[in-house]
Amino acid sequence: MWYGESIYLWGMGDMKAEPSNLTPSPALAVVDVFWTGYRAQRWVSYWRLNEHLAALVSQLIKAGLSFREDDFRLLVEKYDGEHWLRPKLVESLYSLAVHQLNRSAIRAIEKYLGRKPFFCTLEEQLWRHGNRISVNDSFYDKDGNEVRCTSINDRKGYLVGCVYREECADWSDPEAPIEIRYLGRVKITHAGWGQYRRERNAAYRAMMHQIESVLREVGVWATRRNRESMLYLPESEIRSRAFSMNESEEE
Repeated sequence: MWYGESIYLWGMGDMKAEPSNLTPSPALAVVDVFWTGYRAQRWVSYWRLNEHLAALVSQLIKAGLSFREDDFRLLVEKYDGEHWLRPKLVESLYSLAVHQLNRSAIRAIEKYLGRKPFFCTLEEQLWRHGNRISVNDSFYDKDGNEVRCTSINDRKGYLVGCVYREECADWSDPEAPIEIRYLGRVKITHAGWGQYRRERNAAYRAMMHQIESVLREVGVWATRRNRESMLYLPESEIRSRAFSMNESEEE
């Protein structure tokens, strides 16, 4: 992606344009204005400055402003980032960038952390924002258990997640209580992530086939969104929902 003004190089043949490294990215330009203006005051609270710098970067990501890949290194070197750009904040900003689909901010943070991303499965991208796993994001294993990412270790290349399962005595009873059972923790490396995604895709295709078979048997048509809402449910619950949809159509 190209940022900044162009430096035109004249030579043999056509004119060639290259981005200027002297021009800051739109996001860093806003940070510089705030940094310069705040420090020009007579009384400066560096505790307050650090607090508002963190909030400002968060708002710039939400607003969709563009970042360069070296911007987070520059935040540390030029804007005292070692005092306010803590690891927990960087992880929070990464999650924000993923969910806000700010791709330039994602790439900048990944370069700063040296992170190789964990990409979601294709079907999970249908109902979630972004195509990467970040801390506090959830995904499902091949058995339908929810895995919630709790941390990412960039140096060793793995993520840690807590595994949960929803249990109900009678899925056909809408008033029956649903309990969430904690099953333990799982560590997933990049080497195992490819196999994990393949298993997840296979389970997804099998469940979609089961849902479509039940719908055909009951004789009801459902939109793709309705079919996906039945994923990971027991067959009895899928059948119950299909009959409810059939009754609604008859009315």
